[in-house]
Amino acid sequence: MTVLTGVLPILPTIFAADGALDEAGTQRVLEDVMASGAHGVVFPGLASEYEHLASAERLLMTARLGEWIGGRMPFVIGASSASGDDAVRYAEAAARAGAAAV
Repeated sequence: MTVLTGVLPILPTIFAADGALDEAGTQRVLEDVMASGAHGVVFPGLASEYEHLASAERLLMTARLGEWIGGRMPFVIGASSASGDDAVRYAEAAARAGAAAV
């Protein structure tokens, strides 16, 4: 079991000018957060603009976080949704990505 301690900021989602996800920009911010000494990261949260993310985008970004972090720090995935089915999908994706908590 992972014990979460320290500073775990909410990772913002970076968008391109046309409103599409900017995966490279989000990865750069994540790398900066990790280099700053954060002890983990949380996604999505209010700063992640989760209300503007389609379900497929949330699932994609969850998988990407697992890839990008690669075990270097714990991460927490928010699975809140108005849909119980979506919440289950988000939690399952978090487990597949290696999240320390949901």
